[in-house]
Amino acid sequence: MKVVKARLTRVRLPLSSTFVSSQNMRSEVVRTLIRLYTDDGLIGLGEAAGSPEVFSLATRLCEQMLGKDPLDRERLRRSYGSRIFQNMNGRNGWIAMGGVEIACWDLAAKRHGMPLYELLGGAWQKRIPMVCEMSAVPLPPGATPADVEAFFADPGNADKVVEAVGQLVREHGYRAIKLKSPARSPEWDVRVMSGAREIAGSEVNLRHDPNAAYSLSDALALCKRLDGLGLQWFEDPATGIDALRRIRREVRTPVATNMTVIQFDQIAHAVRLGAVDIIGADAFHWGGITSFNDQLAVCEAFGIGVFLHSFTEFGVGTAANLHLAAASRSVTTGVDSTVYQQPADILLGGPLKVIDGCIAVPEGPGLGVEIDEVAVTKAAVEDLLREI
Repeated sequence: MKVVKARLTRVRLPLSSTFVSSQNMRSEVVRTLIRLYTDDGLIGLGEAAGSPEVFSLATRLCEQMLGKDPLDRERLRRSYGSRIFQNMNGRNGWIAMGGVEIACWDLAAKRHGMPLYELLGGAWQKRIPMVCEMSAVPLPPGATPADVEAFFADPGNADKVVEAVGQLVREHGYRAIKLKSPARSPEWDVRVMSGAREIAGSEVNLRHDPNAAYSLSDALALCKRLDGLGLQWFEDPATGIDALRRIRREVRTPVATNMTVIQFDQIAHAVRLGAVDIIGADAFHWGGITSFNDQLAVCEAFGIGVFLHSFTEFGVGTAANLHLAAASRSVTTGVDSTVYQQPADILLGGPLKVIDGCIAVPEGPGLGVEIDEVAVTKAAVEDLLREI
């Protein structure tokens, strides 16, 4: 089996509401769809972030795949760069690698006529709990920075965030919600998280995530105030391994990170200092499924928990995460997702549906999903074809 053609498409899709965090705000998402075509008629699907930098890096990787066996994933890795990309392409390098490598895994499973989870060792669950990654504010699509400022200007609007939590639990059956914090006011966060705990009840896991935007002193004081709410964990309450170590020493609630420990050589340091309880595992940010499995093994050896981090993946990326969660016993806390905010997708049949807080793993060879070419054409903002 050889790759004879590669097609990469940057696709833009709208969100049903504006997503706001301490980092940015967005009413649409751009992703890179990757398709690898083989000489025996198979098509491998992958997905990556849609920035121009990632699109360029993924294109270069796909060009290197032409004429090569997509099952030789280690050759792909060795030809592209060393394990730590910091001195070459940074995190964008891992993200591009992740999208292309997932397309190779899709081809491998399709070649054997089996779902990806079977190739990964079999499924221990087939209905995967989803973690609702919730915007810091409930605003309609197209909201402006001025709208955000106006929302925060009224402290009473914190109750509208709490109401949105209750609505998500009622409508989609979520049993875990990650609340993005605007990191503007500890008082706001205390009001939101306390109200969310009351309206969601004790059976719903809640996470607080300011994306490391608070200073250490403010984060520590805030975490102590939230410590009695029984949250599942504090996710990146401040930036840096030393800051997380300090917070973890002074609170009972577990401390998790997706922003401080982002490559393999940082895991041992974080463990040695006692900085974290849980680390985000992400096939798209850590360089693919091979690296994802390596990360799980390293964390298990150190006795560190993992959660399956995700954000605004389209259907291909979400399907990949579902297969990983199905096959990986270390993933016990569900899959982060904003799928509830994505009214459209590029999959045949439309977006994957959250029912009773879960999404069923797609069956069929490979990722078990197919692309709606009409939808891709309508949503495309850039398209490249490379072939032998």
